[in-house]
Amino acid sequence: MNSKNGQPICELVVEQGYNFIFVAKASSHKSLYEWLDFSEKNGDLIIGSIKKYEKGKPRIYRYKYVNKVPMRETEPSLMVNWYEVEIFDTAKNKVIYKNSFITNHELNEPNIFPVIVSGRTRWKVENESNNILKNQGYHLEHNARSWTREFIGNLVIFKSSSFFIS
Repeated sequence: MNSKNGQPICELVVEQGYNFIFVAKASSHKSLYEWLDFSEKNGDLIIGSIKKYEKGKPRIYRYKYVNKVPMRETEPSLMVNWYEVEIFDTAKNKVIYKNSFITNHELNEPNIFPVIVSGRTRWKVENESNNILKNQGYHLEHNARSWTREFIGNLVIFKSSSFFIS
């Protein structure tokens, strides 16, 4: 999702009474990342870390966050909260995961870890589902050349729901 087509999706989610956590890559959100650079230079970016154990292995979650930054350069721009997380595996002495997200959840020290976990979980489910659809015999990218957008959307919903039924 980029800032041009992402803002209407975020607005729709909020209008429906839901919250959102979406991946926000620097390559897709140039003006957002300009604001983040500005926030960091002004000392508005909050930086921290949390040590947690996952399956008995120590992990260090390094994070940065800032609230109320504009999602895009053009007006009106949705004000979003941004965070980045990096998971460091102390046993392997390397970063095993890094991603950044935008959300409408207000970010603060008491809730940053649950929001980090939610974003990572959402990313993981989406990533694994796409990999299954792509690599386990569904071959959507080869079959989809002549299909309509609505048909493809319905097919993905149908195929995805089959995982819950079986």
